[in-house]
Amino acid sequence: SSSLKLVPARKGDPIQVPVVYSSSEPRSASDWMPCQDRPDDRAIFAMNLDLRQDENLISNGLRLSDQRLEQGRHRISYRTEHAIPTYLMAFAAGRLDRVATKLPSGKELSVWFRRGLTADFDGVLAETAKQIALFEKLVGDYPWEKYSIVLLPEFGGGMENASITFNDETRSSQGNFGSD
Repeated sequence: SSSLKLVPARKGDPIQVPVVYSSSEPRSASDWMPCQDRPDDRAIFAMNLDLRQDENLISNGLRLSDQRLEQGRHRISYRTEHAIPTYLMAFAAGRLDRVATKLPSGKELSVWFRRGLTADFDGVLAETAKQIALFEKLVGDYPWEKYSIVLLPEFGGGMENASITFNDETRSSQGNFGSD
């Protein structure tokens, strides 16, 4: 399905780490989950995914649990607090690492990336926190449970989903975060 993307370990990729992620906008969510796939079709989104112990999952909403299973596996669960349109439901899974901080509101701000990617992740967090603070002054409190940026290979630009944004890992990790 074109709505689920698998980027395998590829020849010439300095980071030999595969990743799978959803690409639901504008009308592809129904390719990977049952839904009406219309902007007015909203639902509480929950995801439970069994993974190898060295793999991780990021999705909309809050992580509810990370349960150890048998045979070197674990189950990670997420759930949104708010009903969202199905085309904004998103996830990425693989050997992913993250760096995180807290916003003044106490909500988590994080950057997720394939294990082995090097970048100024603290710079990404600092600049994003500044931008969120500016927009909160202009339009009010950030409404979602958290804000996660997920850096992905072969991703053409950015895709904003509820509480989770996908960006190209090359262009988004080069340290060009603006100036004061």
